[in-house]
Amino acid sequence: MQNRLFINTISTIGQVIISGLTYFFLYGIWIRELGAKQLGVWSIVWTTTYFAAMANSGVPVSIVKFIAEDHIQEDMVKARAIITMSIGITALLNFLICIVLYFNAPWIFHFLIPSSEPAVALQIFPYALAAFWLLNISNVFMFTLDGFQANYLRSILNITASFTLLISSYFFLHRGLWG
Repeated sequence: MQNRLFINTISTIGQVIISGLTYFFLYGIWIRELGAKQLGVWSIVWTTTYFAAMANSGVPVSIVKFIAEDHIQEDMVKARAIITMSIGITALLNFLICIVLYFNAPWIFHFLIPSSEPAVALQIFPYALAAFWLLNISNVFMFTLDGFQANYLRSILNITASFTLLISSYFFLHRGLWG
């Protein structure tokens, strides 16, 4: 138990450091390549989808307790049922949130973004919503790892995602906000 706690702690610290440095460099690259105006548009699009995460019922977070209890009792059938139900609820609820956001996006972006930039935001918004939907479903799996006390795997996945974002941004910078 002590060894697992130590590994989870070290991996979490590593994740925070690597993710922080990655975003530090990414924002520098993005501001230089996109400019403040387009980065602002991207930030509003991202914030709109992130704000929607607050409307999500908290299903992914709430499964940690139940998965941990099932893990201790070695009841993997019950744990699988909880995971499956959580994925279904999360997918459906977030799909409904995405629909509401999609149809309200024009007035939201015209209110928040000046001049001709709302058109750009509306073009990339469906992709942001798809990423939001997938991210919330993947959160069920991430919190499942927490329930199984495998935080080190979660940290490894988050570090890999940070590196993937950094590398992909290099290859897609020429596409502007689409990249």
